[in-house]
Amino acid sequence: MGVVSAVFPNSAPPIPSSLAANALASLKAAGQDIIDVPGIKPENILDLYSLSLAGNIFEVESSLDRRQWAKAPARPLVWESIPFPPDLTTRRGLPNNSGVYVFVAEPSLFSLPQTSTMLYVGKAKMIKSRIRAYIRELKIRFAKTDRPHIWRMTNTWNGHLRYYYTITADVTAAEALEDEMLVALNPYFNKELPAVLSQRVRAFP
Repeated sequence: MGVVSAVFPNSAPPIPSSLAANALASLKAAGQDIIDVPGIKPENILDLYSLSLAGNIFEVESSLDRRQWAKAPARPLVWESIPFPPDLTTRRGLPNNSGVYVFVAEPSLFSLPQTSTMLYVGKAKMIKSRIRAYIRELKIRFAKTDRPHIWRMTNTWNGHLRYYYTITADVTAAEALEDEMLVALNPYFNKELPAVLSQRVRAFP
């Protein structure tokens, strides 16, 4: 366990990628269960491993409440989606409009199109610029983030995420739609605060 404790994100100093890769190789050789996440730096994989030891962060509990579904208003929304993280060309094609976005984990297993889990709902003044904040979480260590639940989401399910978005008339309409979706769907990573508070405490302007 001494080797493992040395890579806990809250205590470990920044280390180069080469040393992190060597540490991961040593842990694998010792029989530790390391999840390789495509596109994530070795340092971040070490952080994920450490966090999984502390709290099994790879489990997500869905909350399906038909009573809340029945109360949700019928809205004719048009959704677009892109892989997350997007390449530069895809990012440039995102709209500058306000709207609501949703992070969905899509494992694409057994040819079932609906094997997906909604993880997070948010609103944005500009869909195009908002995604940068989430891409940033893939580039920093866990100890450096000021949104640990978002870091966990983007890094743990990297390679299996899609970013859905729908355009609204203005940011006020985006906030109203976000509130309705939070109440009806109760996404897991919006639960850092109770749902009623998440509707009022905005992480971004």
